[in-house]
Amino acid sequence: MKKLLYTLLAVSLVFSACKKEEGCTDAIAINYNADAEKDDGSCIYSIVGGWDCTTMTIDSNVTYSYMGITIDSLSSSGSSSMTAAEVGLYGLDFLGGPTSGTVYVYEEPTIVSDTSTWAIVGDSLVIDEGDMDFKYIVTSNALSLITGMSMHQDDGMGLVVDYNYNQTINFTRNNGFTTNSTNQRKSNTPWFNKTKLINRIK
Repeated sequence: MKKLLYTLLAVSLVFSACKKEEGCTDAIAINYNADAEKDDGSCIYSIVGGWDCTTMTIDSNVTYSYMGITIDSLSSSGSSSMTAAEVGLYGLDFLGGPTSGTVYVYEEPTIVSDTSTWAIVGDSLVIDEGDMDFKYIVTSNALSLITGMSMHQDDGMGLVVDYNYNQTINFTRNNGFTTNSTNQRKSNTPWFNKTKLINRIK
């Protein structure tokens, strides 16, 4: 009986010794584990750094109903996408951290067109002390800023209108992100468009 117990203990120790430590293996993540040998999908990424705008997508739908019956002839939905040049946004640089700091807005590659404050509050990104509020998704190389609105109107006589609008601005991480002494970007390839980000997303 003792022999059997020793054998089971030895096997257990072998398996324990062979088991790889799990954790976040991505060195740019804020919870990087240098001892982890197997990535367990737990990596958490910071918004701090440089981000280049790629696209903006807009999804909207409006539904008219009367006495609970949808009026298809008046209801509609749609989706559209704009390039970074059409949006008029070159990039955003989030400095400071880990949960607050200054954001620099670029309409041109090396010229700051606007600055503001940013802060992470719960699962939201708040810019300009609450003037803009986004849901955000950040990965190792991508950032999405999501905002929207919903409206429900009832005339009290059976006619109901429901409207939903969602806007997502997508970015890729600028891995060569550097700034000069005035926190302006250096050595980027230019494109130009003069529409202000603040006016686009308010």
